Amino acid sequence: MDFNGLSIDQAPPISAPVRFFLTAPLFGILAGFMIFFSDSATLMSRYSIDSIVITHAMTIGFLGFVMLGSMTQMLPVLAGAKIPNVKAVTKYSHALLVLGAIFMFLGLLKGNYIFNIFSFIGLGSGFIIMLAAILISLKSVENFTATVRAMLTSVVFAFFVVLMGLYLLYSYILGEMSALHIVVANVHSVWGIFGFAGILIIGVSFQVLPMFYVAPKFKSFCKQKVVWLISGGLVLWLTLSFFYEDYAFVAKLWIALFFWAFATTVWLKLNKRRRPISDVTVWYWRSSSIFLTLGAFVWIFDEYFKHEYIVMAAILIGGFILSIMVGMLYKICVQFPVVWVSIFKWPKGFIYEVISPTYFYRGLD
Repeated sequence: MDFNGLSIDQAPPISAPVRFFLTAPLFGILAGFMIFFSDSATLMSRYSIDSIVITHAMTIGFLGFVMLGSMTQMLPVLAGAKIPNVKAVTKYSHALLVLGAIFMFLGLLKGNYIFNIFSFIGLGSGFIIMLAAILISLKSVENFTATVRAMLTSVVFAFFVVLMGLYLLYSYILGEMSALHIVVANVHSVWGIFGFAGILIIGVSFQVLPMFYVAPKFKSFCKQKVVWLISGGLVLWLTLSFFYEDYAFVAKLWIALFFWAFATTVWLKLNKRRRPISDVTVWYWRSSSIFLTLGAFVWIFDEYFKHEYIVMAAILIGGFILSIMVGMLYKICVQFPVVWVSIFKWPKGFIYEVISPTYFYRGLD
């Protein structure tokens, strides 16, 4: 492993990120139970209450918590960015987000606007506190690497995603849907998947693939331009969706092309890594790149088969993002704490003590 440029001594207290990591699987289990006991016909509609609750149990509860925990842990190490009062910030934002998510699920399922108000307050304040703290920490960064720029960009997208989510939740509090509700919902989901999660994953891969897997470094064009090109495509898609919907296909193709290129690059980098020993997390990256390619293709043509929206959501959220998050949890949660205790000294094959190949392949199924 290549740890050049890392500030291991800047790592936050382990309680700061771990509270997010420990809570995330509980929401994942909740989402799994809800999928199991929900009516399949209901889940085919993206606007059904069951679909909305299950989707957000995964996106806010599991993926969102993993991403916030990862940034809490990795920003000080990768960029030397210290989150101010990290213990207090993570403690209170975590509590607000947990309560906000639970009230949201109950409020939507029960049609209770009081619960939705509590959810609005909890999720809004929890996300804003956490994202604002991350942005403040980035002000102290001296070496603005490609990874840091991507993280900053993803946090900006996250702010807009949160604001749009609060707007949509407010509609349920009022019991009225505005004419823009569906358009805002589309932008909310696309910017959440490609803007927040997608760009964050791209930025982290610039550092993680060479560091953990001794893969070749990404080329300068990829590190310097791709994030901006994708961001520009997302803004263009937003504009076209509001004013020239018939031409939004062009922006979708632009965004998808760069994500296809990224997925292909990840696969090739892993094939060329100087440390050919393969652990299960490598296959999470490989499977994620495949699902990203398929999901981006389905998204381009989604208007032609709107009833299959659940397929696109499953591929992009469950296949692309979830694969990366689970793979990174095994790396970040397991090996980084070991680094803190005994710098760079863990036994060969340590990952297999945490998850066996048998259980990994069951997870893929």
